[in-house]
Amino acid sequence: MEEDVESTIIDTNGDCWLPVPLKTGVRCRTVRMVAMGHDHCLIVTADSLMYSWGNGSKGQLGTGSMQAADTPQFITYPTDVLDVAAGEEHSACLIEGGECFTWGNAAGGRLGLGSCLTDGAGLLSRGVRGRFCGYRE
Repeated sequence: MEEDVESTIIDTNGDCWLPVPLKTGVRCRTVRMVAMGHDHCLIVTADSLMYSWGNGSKGQLGTGSMQAADTPQFITYPTDVLDVAAGEEHSACLIEGGECFTWGNAAGGRLGLGSCLTDGAGLLSRGVRGRFCGYRE
């Protein structure tokens, strides 16, 4: 019976059809916030730390790498994260003091850093009160 349950939850591609608890990478931390991009995820813990996993091909994980990660990876900077958002291939967070950071695919100016960048990370502005990432904006 147990094998039947497992086969209905996870298909041959590794896709999960039912909610499964996240058991690796973020032990002993309470998750306060979740943001889902096209194929990457970000979480913020109760102690305002940020983790990410999924496709990193455009730097959207914020780890300094363009590699994929199949388990949550700690994002070392910025810290004191209040809010987080994810778009198609980009991410954003709001930190204590009102600074907003953006990273990932910069095409079309979606990072708010001008159109000269292709992929990257940087400080967007001060005095921001909330965040939102659209699919491509």
